[in-house]
Amino acid sequence: MKAIFKELWGEVGMKTRYGISFMLGAFFCFIILYLTSCAMIKNIKPDSFLEELTEEVIENYTGIDLDLTPSSQEQ
Repeated sequence: MKAIFKELWGEVGMKTRYGISFMLGAFFCFIILYLTSCAMIKNIKPDSFLEELTEEVIENYTGIDLDLTPSSQEQ
């Protein structure tokens, strides 16, 4: 099996090899970034500093009093 793979891979040009390697690397980086961002979003507490700051900026620019987490105790 290894010999067959080496024979087939040997027929692939260098540009194609680099392209395949780049695409696989980019794919794995995207998956890691996606999983990390999902984990970070789940760990954000309701009414955190970042959320309160975002709500304040939205209210200053639009005049709309908005609560980004409706399940929070904030009125």
